[in-house]
Amino acid sequence: MKKVAVLALLASTAISMASIAEKTTLEFELQAITYVNNREVKVNIADLNRTLEQRGLSGLPEIVIVSENAKPYWKVLMKRIEDANRVVETQMLFSINSGYLYEYPAVCYRGAISGVVKVIDGMSDNFLTSEQGILAIRYGKTKIIRSDEFKSEKKLRAYYEGNADEEVNAWLDFDEISKSVLVMSNLGPQGDGTELYATKIKPCEK
Repeated sequence: MKKVAVLALLASTAISMASIAEKTTLEFELQAITYVNNREVKVNIADLNRTLEQRGLSGLPEIVIVSENAKPYWKVLMKRIEDANRVVETQMLFSINSGYLYEYPAVCYRGAISGVVKVIDGMSDNFLTSEQGILAIRYGKTKIIRSDEFKSEKKLRAYYEGNADEEVNAWLDFDEISKSVLVMSNLGPQGDGTELYATKIKPCEK
């Protein structure tokens, strides 16, 4: 009986570890800009962190790692950014301040590819503005259609005729053998419906 119990415990532990290993996260470089003499200048996060440390403040990650439950982490980062902006001489603008997916630097994922959709949805109203329109997503042979024009090639080409040929072709010619996730988005109510962005999320290399 003890042997059976040990085997059951080992099996349970293996399943738990597998679940942890399969947890999906998105990663991207934290970017910020400031203005010096009316010129846009990229903020060096490592240098900024040294300044913050000297002031007794918590630093910022050079690489942001986002999971499905993104909002608490976003709130922590925004508080640190608020503190940082109080001690530096110029105002810094960060990409994570409720932007749009197309504005982010190259995004990659770790874990199960099927979990990328949940992470993106979890970023709504924190890392991504609530206005962000996610129209369709595909990976492998899976298509997640959230906007009617993506239901057929004919509808898609007619809807975006002359406006987003490159993005439309990115969707239609997607390589189903690749390990990438393709996210089609627009600006939501802030846009006019004719803009279209194709964001490819690849597996992280390291």
